[in-house]
Amino acid sequence: MWDTWGQLSNDKTECRGILAKLKTNQNGFCLVSTHAGCKADGTGDVQVSWRGVNKIAILPDVAWAKGLKISPDQLLLHLCGRRNCVISSHVRCGDQKEKTSRHGCGVLVEMECEDRGCNATYIFVCPHDELCIPEDRPAGAPEDWEEFIRSEAVHIVRPEEGLSWPR
Repeated sequence: MWDTWGQLSNDKTECRGILAKLKTNQNGFCLVSTHAGCKADGTGDVQVSWRGVNKIAILPDVAWAKGLKISPDQLLLHLCGRRNCVISSHVRCGDQKEKTSRHGCGVLVEMECEDRGCNATYIFVCPHDELCIPEDRPAGAPEDWEEFIRSEAVHIVRPEEGLSWPR
């Protein structure tokens, strides 16, 4: 993030301050900025004024607040697919191939798991090591994605395991 003198700041607190200034709404497992983008139609990057400087906000600040270091050959990716999400755990570095593979990934299906001893009522299918985050959050599920996947309510299935549902 750039401070008021145009110097690169290593202060995560600055980035968290910018993110805290944004108005947000809970949307699925995400906390999404409600600010309109800087393009005439309301899309595009969000600009905020911080310490007297107008600044493009959200994705770079979420990444910086998380402490991600981005190399020139990498992109910032939202695991949730929501570009205006401000939750730092939803952001990671990756390449174009990974970004493409994540489009439409992360299928959450309401279905009782038929594995013995599994009490899950949802099956979640994603091939990635760092799981994608589905667009919708089931009614009654916690707002936090990590809390939800740690619960007994969801069974994670990797396509390479060769499992098919229902059995």
